[in-house]
Amino acid sequence: MTRRVANGAFTTLLLAAGYVLAGKVAFALAFATTSIAPVWLPSGLAVAAVLLRGYRVAPGIALGAFVFNAMTPVPLWTSAAIAVGNVCEALLAGWLLRRVGLRAELDRTRDVLAFAGLAAGVSTTVSATGGVLGLWAAGVLTAGTAGGAWLLWWSGDAVGLLT
Repeated sequence: MTRRVANGAFTTLLLAAGYVLAGKVAFALAFATTSIAPVWLPSGLAVAAVLLRGYRVAPGIALGAFVFNAMTPVPLWTSAAIAVGNVCEALLAGWLLRRVGLRAELDRTRDVLAFAGLAAGVSTTVSATGGVLGLWAAGVLTAGTAGGAWLLWWSGDAVGLLT
């Protein structure tokens, strides 16, 4: 039992560290805003972790997303809200892809289309919506900039998944 708990804790911390590192790389590529990256690599990492290790990786995604966002100039409650959206995005992608019988090899056209449509196209709306609402509520975004920010967030997550 102790070994399993230790392995779980190690996996959680490793995934969280990888998420933060991938976020740092993504923000280094950002040019439009300091709150949204045009290529969000952690989305791809999070979905891959869910597909390879199952839903039990959610705490690692949550911890990594929260820690990364807590290092940005947004309130902690906004960091928490963004983390929830990021976790929900990855879990929804995993659930949708399992429902359609995705094979991890992506060696069938239907698998590639399912990944692009369901993971990159659909699940990313969850994170984009929650994140933009959180930034708007915190006063980081105005109502006039929220639509463009949502599109940038959604496309950044989608590109991060496809990358």
